[in-house]
Amino acid sequence: MSVFHLVEAARRRFRRATIRQKLILLIMLVVLVAQLFTALNTMLLAFYRERGRLVLSSTAVAQVVSANSTAALAFRDTRALNEILASQRPRPNVLFSCIYDEAGVLMGSFVREPGAACPPADNDAMGGRFHLTQLTFREPIVLEGRRIGYLLIVTNLEELYERVVGTGVFVLII
Repeated sequence: MSVFHLVEAARRRFRRATIRQKLILLIMLVVLVAQLFTALNTMLLAFYRERGRLVLSSTAVAQVVSANSTAALAFRDTRALNEILASQRPRPNVLFSCIYDEAGVLMGSFVREPGAACPPADNDAMGGRFHLTQLTFREPIVLEGRRIGYLLIVTNLEELYERVVGTGVFVLII
């Protein structure tokens, strides 16, 4: 049976319905549409709230790691830099974190997945940048007012999307 036949059958059923049944159907449709809009609105608000929370959290972590890396980068101590970056291990959403010197040379790294590697250095702006599935965050490493390198932290957004979907499901259930 084609979609056209199904639509036509629904029309015939609707024409035969009483006014009371039509009113009940209309009220149910209005309530359903209102609930869907409410769920969508709540999900969008949750998305932007969680996104802001993620940026604040990433900023704080990046500032701490950057400050802790200053001496090790100044002395080019790659072992110490790798130990500092390994502090990201308990954060399961961190895919990798890398420290580059002022010339763009990779000095230290933490990579969650075996076989993955830090990307080549680039001159993108400092701060956070959202991509479809990742947040890329760059924080300068500064010694005596001069930038001596930067920290790159890349996190996935799975937790963000899980919270947004969970919020939408909760609203639809209510």
